Amino acid sequence: MAEMNVGTLCICVGVKDTSVEFLQYLDRQKIALGTSLKIINKESFDHSLT
Repeated sequence: MAEMNVGTLCICVGVKDTSVEFLQYLDRQKIALGTSLKIINKESFDHSLT
């Protein structure tokens, strides 16, 4: 996703980080395999996505 542009529609097909903390974060955000995501904003200073 980090390489995608604002407005791009993506589908979560896997994650690289499998730490408990990260997986719990995804669960709280209701992001699971197969979840559709649209990139709304990309911060220029750290490339974080909304």
